[in-house]
Amino acid sequence: MKKHTLEGVITCNTDTFYGVGTNPVIAVFTAHEPHPEDKLCKFIDFREDGYEVRAHVGLVEGDSAKDKKQHLLDVWNGRVEAPSKFCVESTVQPDDEWLHSFYYFNDEIPTESDFEKAIGDYLSFEFSMVMQNREYLFTGGELDETE
Repeated sequence: MKKHTLEGVITCNTDTFYGVGTNPVIAVFTAHEPHPEDKLCKFIDFREDGYEVRAHVGLVEGDSAKDKKQHLLDVWNGRVEAPSKFCVESTVQPDDEWLHSFYYFNDEIPTESDFEKAIGDYLSFEFSMVMQNREYLFTGGELDETE
């Protein structure tokens, strides 16, 4: 960043390189211009890009791919505003994380059914651990090897 300006980072669909198991991103720089400290960079979550994996075929363009690509370009070029779950603008330092998930804060208030589901999931998990003799995970104690 001493010699180049980070414009932004786009987090891509994890299936972009289907079968390889990577978490691809696109980092966009302006070359040969030092990065100003107050520069706002765009961090975009484009994991939902409209492409989908189909059995025996691989990654294929879905019906919404072209619209989603156009939306990405419109947000990137400042033609439309996007909610923070899609794009966050922030200053960045060289040792900071450069992913949307680092900057995104979900400020949506959970619904009552979301809360009930989370409690149910936790209770199911705790019950499963107790049934596997791992109740020590919930008591703060250590596993007694003599039992």
